[in-house]
Amino acid sequence: MIAIIIIGIFFVGAFKGISDRIAHDPDYIINGWKGKWKTNPNGSLVPGSETRHWWYFGTHLPKYSERFPFSSTALVFFTDWWHLSNFFQYRITDFLIAYSFTNSLLNTFFLMVFFSVLRWLGFSQTYLR
Repeated sequence: MIAIIIIGIFFVGAFKGISDRIAHDPDYIINGWKGKWKTNPNGSLVPGSETRHWWYFGTHLPKYSERFPFSSTALVFFTDWWHLSNFFQYRITDFLIAYSFTNSLLNTFFLMVFFSVLRWLGFSQTYLR
């Protein structure tokens, strides 16, 4: 178990480093958002009100139109390397914490989902306000 924790912590740090390197890349700063949002032929963002976001069942209207369903929420890690790196960083951290509570992989999975929901609630109450 201790070996899994040590290796996991190493990879959490590695993915944090990758995220920070990407965040400071001038190309990412200029173009990083393009995988997440739709643009008009002239390159400007399409307002969210111009697209029917049926997949949210009326519970959420993004400020801009998403490039594909959930590209600004649950599937944001498919939009660019920074979000993918953060996804792995959080999933490994969640796994290490959850697995320390139980040796059941099924219970570990449910705890990981619970942790993700808690993180989303905290994020949505601060960043989206």
